[in-house]
Amino acid sequence: GRTEGYLIQDMSEEQLERKIQLCKENLEVLKMLDPNMIRLEIYAAASQYELHLPLLQIAKRKWETGKLSTEDFRVALEEPYKCVTSAIDLLSKELNEMLPEGQLMLQAKDTLAQLEGFMKTVGCQM
Repeated sequence: GRTEGYLIQDMSEEQLERKIQLCKENLEVLKMLDPNMIRLEIYAAASQYELHLPLLQIAKRKWETGKLSTEDFRVALEEPYKCVTSAIDLLSKELNEMLPEGQLMLQAKDTLAQLEGFMKTVGCQM
């Protein structure tokens, strides 16, 4: 979703669904390897953060084309919101903003603020 030619907004619904599937599979494997998320929390956080993107994109496209009611769109926004907050929770011990994990934490916090603002504009109860 960040590579030229594969930007999230340019991906087909099939590609977005595949990204969702891969993120969820990755999270399942990480949970099996590290059930308490002690050693692999950074990878789980990255997967949670990446998972929010296609979930949000699919819901937004359906809503904008009238295939999803505003009420159903509000409900659909809950899953990407939970993904971002989960990523932030998993990265809560990352204090060094110079490291990649610290950068991901900053990005996730910024994304959360933007997402919350967007959710308020469509009438989500926060």
